[in-house]
Amino acid sequence: MSSFRRLRKIELPMAIPVIMAGIRTSMVLIVGSATLAALISAGGLGDFIMTGIDRADNAYILLGAIPAALLALFFDFILRITERTSRGKALTPVIVVLTVSVLVVITPLFSFHQKSELVIGGKVGAEPEIIANMYKHLIEEETDISVTVESEF
Repeated sequence: MSSFRRLRKIELPMAIPVIMAGIRTSMVLIVGSATLAALISAGGLGDFIMTGIDRADNAYILLGAIPAALLALFFDFILRITERTSRGKALTPVIVVLTVSVLVVITPLFSFHQKSELVIGGKVGAEPEIIANMYKHLIEEETDISVTVESEF
């Protein structure tokens, strides 16, 4: 038996459950860590969590945490179904996960609509407003993007 055939018929079918468990775990961690995007003002469900922590309001925290947890469980469920439906077919779950990953990565490359408007936001105060206006002038000089400054973010 050649090494490729041994890999395909014996080793890979035995390793697929472990590989898929790792992919499922990493997917849940990715969805969970996406809520941390709020720390750099990137938005998302983490905004509700951070607002709730800032205001000591449990309703806001739950408004961000529950959908994030449901999203993680949804992706885990989808990957579990993919794993179960492909039992006995060694490469099927790996091919499905790789295909979906490639599609997710290349989809933004095909968006032809370019936005030529940018909004810069900052905290209230003299220094953040000066820095935001400096960025506005720099971006407008170097590119053809129209910039709007919002100081009450």
